[in-house]
Amino acid sequence: MLYGSADILRAAHLIRPLLNELLETKLAAEIDQELAAVFAQAESGQNVAARTLQLLLSQDATRHWLENEFPKYQSKDLRNWFPEVITTVKYQQIPNLVDCYVYAEIDSHVVVNRATTVEVILSKEIIELFNSATAKSGKLQVDTAKTLIVEVISKV
Repeated sequence: MLYGSADILRAAHLIRPLLNELLETKLAAEIDQELAAVFAQAESGQNVAARTLQLLLSQDATRHWLENEFPKYQSKDLRNWFPEVITTVKYQQIPNLVDCYVYAEIDSHVVVNRATTVEVILSKEIIELFNSATAKSGKLQVDTAKTLIVEVISKV
């Protein structure tokens, strides 16, 4: 399948959070750094589509993702997730915000000053579980470029 410059940049943004799943940690970090450098060059107006495509095709796992998984994202019309990328004039930075569904549940009996387990499920798909006094679900926007921190605050 042939991709335009905007598609290649969109694919690079989508694959970045998946690199650790697709590649060994060290290699994933190297490619992530190279992609960050490519995005910085794009911000200064340079045409980076060829270099970006070269990075995406450089490993079997990322090539497989581009050929087999990325078309699935295209069919879901991700244009609603990302603003239009103007590649002929100047690249516009694409935000890493995505909708995320969350469900959290804690034991119904919690002892003060004792450790307890809070189960948290995050998904890009809608989670259809019931809310209760000890369980809540909802939708939030998550920045895929940042570490997620879950903070539990008690209600008194």
